[in-house]
Amino acid sequence: MGYEIYSVCRLYVYLVIAMWWQYFDNVEKKVSKEIQTAGQAIIYGHLFIYISMSMIAASIQLLYQNQLNYVFMLGFVFGSALLYFLSTSLVLHRYRHAHLRLGPRHLAVMVGLLVAFVLVDLVYRVPGYVIMGEDMLFFLVCAKLRT
Repeated sequence: MGYEIYSVCRLYVYLVIAMWWQYFDNVEKKVSKEIQTAGQAIIYGHLFIYISMSMIAASIQLLYQNQLNYVFMLGFVFGSALLYFLSTSLVLHRYRHAHLRLGPRHLAVMVGLLVAFVLVDLVYRVPGYVIMGEDMLFFLVCAKLRT
């Protein structure tokens, strides 16, 4: 049991690193600092980013404890990842350099990846650490797609 806990915790740390990487890579390298606005979209848009991060944190704990309905957990985990992706995309889209903005193809790829994960997980009932691994893979793909 002890080895399993350390392995799962390591996976969750990688998930947080993947989320951190894709967010701060966007904010520090892709956002134009010359655009002069009041910043209301960024300030209020972060509410949805924080909500999705809270949902992801809750899903980590609930997946580990295995206390909720499997189908609900799939919706909760991947819904929170989708909310995070859409929130960061919409909040930062206006402030990105024009040549670095995400297009409809990027949105289709990321939503398609989440849908594929959900469909596979519905067909094959997988343990919670596999679901979190898929979430981590989603954020790694998101980070690479945005670079």
